Amino acid sequence: MRTSFLIPVYNTDLAILRLCINSALKAAGDEHEVVVVDDASSCTETREFLSRCEASGFDNLTVLRNAENCGVSYSLNKAADNATGVLYAPVDHDDMIVKQGFRYMLRYQNYYGINWAYSNETQINYKGIPINFMHKPQYDVQLLRSVMYINHLQLIPSELFETVGGYREGFEGSQDHDLALRMSEHIAPNHVNTVAYLWRRHNNTLSVKHGQIADISIEASQRALQEHFDRLGLNATIKPYQLRPTHELPPQPTGTFLS
Repeated sequence: MRTSFLIPVYNTDLAILRLCINSALKAAGDEHEVVVVDDASSCTETREFLSRCEASGFDNLTVLRNAENCGVSYSLNKAADNATGVLYAPVDHDDMIVKQGFRYMLRYQNYYGINWAYSNETQINYKGIPINFMHKPQYDVQLLRSVMYINHLQLIPSELFETVGGYREGFEGSQDHDLALRMSEHIAPNHVNTVAYLWRRHNNTLSVKHGQIADISIEASQRALQEHFDRLGLNATIKPYQLRPTHELPPQPTGTFLS
């Protein structure tokens, strides 16, 4: 049951990128593979490290490069197009795989049959210190329609990924939520009760700006949800849910939606 870890990279801090790729290689062992796509990084350290990865001679490590910056969805699709696994495991370029958790997920898949599956995760700060533990519930379609709680680590059958057309460009910031909604229209995922992923939380990313969920992420999820309901022929109006962090601050988006 070969798994392909798909890692899009763009100007990643060298120390963090090294941890990310090494954790994926350690989890992959000899049976699985790691496919890295550099999205035209301008950082010299990032490019040079990936060149060293290319020269390492690992049979199960593939490094691809985009001629220009094309975005995370394009890069993930490119990684999938060059992958050989029956399962895809998307990995953010600053996160880490927990080998024991990943192996537990594979045992689950071997026992119950190949399916779309997701694990629990631990959130870490920039220095790698645990800050939150996400023990997720069993799959619930209404919950997925309210918030993207599945996140990482996901094991996605390559056949399912191809059936729904992979990631859609234009949904950056919430590309995972859009993909999950489209896959949920075909099958329900299984929750595997193990921690297989360390999710590094930053104050400034594509989906988070200065500690607040970015508008691009809210807009992309809102559009993905609206199109999801439209495909199913369901009449729904999607509204982002907001809360005040303190009484002095205005309401802020929570990443949760009402429909």
